[in-house]
Amino acid sequence: MSPPIPDSSALPGRLTYTLRVVSLNIWNPGPDKVQRNHGLAAVLRERNLDVVLLQEMEGSKAQFELFQKGSGLPYGVWAGDVAILSRFELTDFEAPELPRKPSLTPIRQLLNRRDVYFCVATFQHHGMRFHVSSHHWDNRQLINRKTAAAATAGRLSRVPGASVILCGGDFNTHQDTDELQRVMAEGLHNSGELGDFIDFILYRGPNVQVLKHTLERLPGLTDHPMLLTEFVLNGNRPAAA
Repeated sequence: MSPPIPDSSALPGRLTYTLRVVSLNIWNPGPDKVQRNHGLAAVLRERNLDVVLLQEMEGSKAQFELFQKGSGLPYGVWAGDVAILSRFELTDFEAPELPRKPSLTPIRQLLNRRDVYFCVATFQHHGMRFHVSSHHWDNRQLINRKTAAAATAGRLSRVPGASVILCGGDFNTHQDTDELQRVMAEGLHNSGELGDFIDFILYRGPNVQVLKHTLERLPGLTDHPMLLTEFVLNGNRPAAA
């Protein structure tokens, strides 16, 4: 359950704006993959976003640059099949490689390695530090999700309470499982509704509340929903490049 939206009267004399954050798994197999990538990038640009968390990329620089340019966001980082695009300058990039139990189908393991389960970066705005991360956990081996959950929780446990955490992606597990509960035990809230979902945008931080959360299907472009959460924050919203 998300905390209630704050009463604007509780912030006298302070400007507020909405931070628009998307999490999207872009998996789109087929001969028209490049066309679909362009279509997804156009959708991101149309939404006038601040932070985009991408998963299940093919791991190529060309694809990453297509999404960064197409989204209109000036900053970005990527590792393996996860990426972060941002209106804000990103620093302190990390993408830890984690131990991985082999798949039961070795050829698939070789073609789709996931030694990197998440990437992390930070940005500063109006004196507030934001820690953002994009996640794609394993859908085949439970032990790999447990490894990813332990590493994620350990990373979040070191984030000061005065900082904001935005943590989203395709976790390939449900909110009530031990793996995701281990992460949420670090004080994170689900910005969306409870349900039979494996994609989430989680958050934590002072004076950060959910204004609106939507789930949008993009048939023909990806088999995952696009999650969009609008957060209420203090300050002025910066312009996009």
